[in-house]
Amino acid sequence: MNLQPAKAPHIRFKESVHTLFTDVIIALLPLYAMAFFYYGGRTLIMALIAAAVCYLLDILCRKMAGKVIKINDFSAVITGLLIPLMLPASVPYYVVVAACAFAILIAKHPFGGLGYNLFNPAAAGIAFATACWPKEVFRYPKPFEQIPLILNNPVELFSSPAAALKINGAPSGDLLQFFLGNSLGPMGATAILVILSCMFFLIYRRTISWHIPVSALAAAAVFSLLFPRVSISLLSSTVYELFAGTLVFGAAFVATDPVTSPSFPIAKIIYGAGIGLLTMLLRWFGGFEEGFIFALLMMNTLSFALDRLAIWLRFDLNSGRVPIRRVKAAAKGFMARREHKKIYIDTSAEPVTEPEQQQDEAQKEEATAQSKGGRNV
Repeated sequence: MNLQPAKAPHIRFKESVHTLFTDVIIALLPLYAMAFFYYGGRTLIMALIAAAVCYLLDILCRKMAGKVIKINDFSAVITGLLIPLMLPASVPYYVVVAACAFAILIAKHPFGGLGYNLFNPAAAGIAFATACWPKEVFRYPKPFEQIPLILNNPVELFSSPAAALKINGAPSGDLLQFFLGNSLGPMGATAILVILSCMFFLIYRRTISWHIPVSALAAAAVFSLLFPRVSISLLSSTVYELFAGTLVFGAAFVATDPVTSPSFPIAKIIYGAGIGLLTMLLRWFGGFEEGFIFALLMMNTLSFALDRLAIWLRFDLNSGRVPIRRVKAAAKGFMARREHKKIYIDTSAEPVTEPEQQQDEAQKEEATAQSKGGRNV
């Protein structure tokens, strides 16, 4: 019998993939409500355009590849809803369309479509828009400025707090406004309180796990505490680093994509920590004010390797056991070719005293000598 594993996303509970996609869409709706509250109806037009472009291009690619067209496959719709939330509310429509087209036509279907894509499509689309139109991507309107549906007249745009941090300046504004979303930035990434609430909803629904967002934010927080970019209190500097840009939004909604992220808990923690550290490094030394998207794409390439490493090490956080010999082999860069008996550290077991160890060694030596004597006879 030839059994083949099903393609990702692999769901380990009773809910279907359709339910997973529906939960994500429901979690994104409050962010669009906040964007509508701050910037007006243009945000909803951007969402409709992005979702329609991604959905239609996804169907077109499926048809050209001879695959079954699934009307209820909302993966492309989620990609289309994520992309505008990481862009300014004033960005031209053609930038949104180009980012969506790149996400579906370049980052998703050339790798085989849903379950086979190496890179997160939404992140790839934003990276493409960032490289092609950086001025449009990193200039933002003020909240409560009603942006016209068609930008016939230029709208006054400003730099974000992430840009101030880039030049070692302290962002202006109250930290409370960061929580509420009343600050400059991408239209869906500034309402930190709403983002965290939606993230907890997804964790409660078991749509995502806590490992990636928590480890990403923790790694970024530790880095900002050790290497602050502004000469203010460490706590304020860390809060600014976490809340400026797309780090919180991306850690909650983009990095947790089940296709391009690892499956095992320890792999997810390493994956998230890598995203957080790379984000801070790119903010320090990169050419753009925000580094999350590029950090995520780099970690996407290590997702499969981290899962393989988790299987190989058989790391069990719940029982507190670590396979010592294989950890040492990994550190030395080689795999032992012969079968080893697995040695674990069990914190629940009583420590072995030195006389007991000496007695065990003496018994082993005696058994070895007897076996040699038997062979000589």
